[in-house]
Amino acid sequence: MNNKLRLANIILVILNLIGCYIILAVGLQVLPKIPVSWSAFLISNLNSVLLSLSYSFIAATIFYLLINYLPRIEKKKKFQPVVKRDIKKIHSLFLNMINAMESESKKHEKIPNYEKFEELMEGVSPDEKYPHTQGLVTEASYLRTFLYLKVESKEIISHIHLFNLNNS
Repeated sequence: MNNKLRLANIILVILNLIGCYIILAVGLQVLPKIPVSWSAFLISNLNSVLLSLSYSFIAATIFYLLINYLPRIEKKKKFQPVVKRDIKKIHSLFLNMINAMESESKKHEKIPNYEKFEELMEGVSPDEKYPHTQGLVTEASYLRTFLYLKVESKEIISHIHLFNLNNS
């Protein structure tokens, strides 16, 4: 899909350049025209059609940029900080849980790979109390905390998804 989009963008740029050349050569007569050995009547009519098409194509490109492309870029600029914040929150939730499973001397700054995470989960009893909830009214086991994190992550992802749908 990305290659098709890239090809479409290249074609649009080429067509816009051709349109600009036609406007400069035929409409403004600033650039030299391409010599052909056709009748003057045919050349005149063809130049008229090409000039009209060039104006239309460039105008359509300008309208597309103003109506579609630039607003999408602005929405993306507004959306990215929300996504980054929410992803950072999900990362932080799981990182806190992982670090609670490790000894005090081994703290992670990033979520470890799957094998390390699996090893940590195997080393902790699912019913063992999650240290950050001990002494609180709602003490929770590692298993329950993991399920809470899963639900909370789903809610955060839903928030990102809803924000994206409302702003696209």
